[in-house]
Amino acid sequence: MYQKKTIVVIDDDLSIRTMLHRILEKMGFKVHSAEGLLEGSHLISGHSTDLILCDLNLNGESGLSLITTISNDYPELPIITISATCLVEESVEAFRAGAWDFITKPFSLTNLKCCIDKSLARAENLKNKIVYKNNLENKLDQSYIELKRSYEMVEGQVEERTAELAIANEHFMKEAEQRRKDEIILKDREARFKALFNSINSGVVVCAYDTKLNKFIILDVNKSGQKLLGINLQQVINQPVLNIFPICEGTQIVDTLQEVNSTGIKKHSPYIEAEEEHIICWHENGVYKLPTGELVILFDDETLRRKAENEVVISKARLEVLNEKISSNQIQLIQSEKMASIGQLAAGVAHEINNPVGFITSNLGTLTEYVELFKSLIKLYDKIDSVIPKNISNDVSEIQAQIIQLKREEDITFVLEDIDTLLAESKDGATRVKEIVQNLKSFARLDEDERKYGNINDGIEATLKIVWNELKYKCEVQKELGDIPDILCNPGQLNQVFMNLFVNASHAIEKEGVITITTEHDENNITIKVFDTGKGIEPGHLTKLFDPFFTTKPEGVGTGLGLSISHGIITDHNGTIEVESELEKGTCFTVKLPIHEKDVIND
Repeated sequence: MYQKKTIVVIDDDLSIRTMLHRILEKMGFKVHSAEGLLEGSHLISGHSTDLILCDLNLNGESGLSLITTISNDYPELPIITISATCLVEESVEAFRAGAWDFITKPFSLTNLKCCIDKSLARAENLKNKIVYKNNLENKLDQSYIELKRSYEMVEGQVEERTAELAIANEHFMKEAEQRRKDEIILKDREARFKALFNSINSGVVVCAYDTKLNKFIILDVNKSGQKLLGINLQQVINQPVLNIFPICEGTQIVDTLQEVNSTGIKKHSPYIEAEEEHIICWHENGVYKLPTGELVILFDDETLRRKAENEVVISKARLEVLNEKISSNQIQLIQSEKMASIGQLAAGVAHEINNPVGFITSNLGTLTEYVELFKSLIKLYDKIDSVIPKNISNDVSEIQAQIIQLKREEDITFVLEDIDTLLAESKDGATRVKEIVQNLKSFARLDEDERKYGNINDGIEATLKIVWNELKYKCEVQKELGDIPDILCNPGQLNQVFMNLFVNASHAIEKEGVITITTEHDENNITIKVFDTGKGIEPGHLTKLFDPFFTTKPEGVGTGLGLSISHGIITDHNGTIEVESELEKGTCFTVKLPIHEKDVIND
């Protein structure tokens, strides 16, 4: 698969270079390796290279300068950076310098192969795009030459045609003058006919049979007919009759039109009823044919009477369907925003889990060493038991000396005390991991329609644990949580509101600041306030803050749905959410949730 592909490995660690050289050759690559920046640059310029694996730290030198130079000189050459750390800042700098992908040590063979496959595929696609672009430019140049040639040919034909048109125009002007006189007479007659035509109370449609389309085409509709059918004459002129009488299809009206058109004898059409469109009762004069060959349809409309009877039933049914759709869409939108928020916080949650997992792992390693120590001590005690019955005092003394020496060298007293500490720390770390996972699972689950009693303070504490990694680096969180009653609510939805407010407060603080969270209650309401000392919100944005898709964040950051969904959730709880802000001083969101006597749970 990788035959004839060449990879250059640049790493100051000989073992890493050797391992990569062996792995890549087994995968079918041709491999060159270098220890430093200068040697790597010579290898790349002296060989046909398909991909570069470059360490970011080379004997105290930064690999970023080499990556920048290579990406400038060979923009189509894929570069994968290797680092012993997993810092986000380091990976961002590497991508800015021109790296295509980023892997950390130690890495798995699967991860390495995936990165290489992805980068080589991307490079191949880039080469294909360049070839396609060059071919397209060549075709455009060729098309331009042919188009210019055709233009010159057409220009000559236009000149010849212009002369012919000048002669034809002279004849036309004479005919036009005569036609103008005829049109004046015709317009006068049409005006009188139109006045009579539009004075008829019944609807009238004038149509004619089009032999090419094999359909009856509308020529005119009087004002009463336009009003009855709810149409505009300009919309239906020269359109098939069935466009304004869709109920006619499959009924006797088509047969009636064809019969009257062929015989010239007027005919009555039966009563026609439509369930969704107009309910038409044809006029008793029915359909008849004019001496000029056009057909005339007379009709009356009984739609209003039937609509009045069914309007309430139809409206109610439609409203029920719309309410179900709105409810379903709202649940999906809330869950989508929640999952998007979890995705943004995933790295922070992983970091929070890594801390306790790290010291649990470290403690287990230390405990393993302690266990080995106790095994050695127990073996010495076993030796004492084996020699005591034989009364071999010299052997006992020797073993006792070994035990004393082992206790002194390994500080058994400290080990016994440290074991309890290690076990306590590991238990605490496991509990922290369990709490983080439980909070994350609770937050991510689909919200149930059924509400239950919950405490706002508990929701705030649980949400803070989820977003803590987003806050802790630049925010001091001050909590002033009052003694508030439990209320009947949807705890999951309210936690989503709190998360949006906490994360927005963190984003408003550029370097360092304070987020203050307070809760209190009176006889009617629980009040939650989230105040930050961030940069504040412009006055012109305050009125749009809860509009869907409105955001003050840079493009690509946030969906603009967080505060809109939060506003909907609070409104659904019969509460209110308000905001006050002052530039360069901070912002305060105030949420009020109602307390009903039946919602208060006494301890």
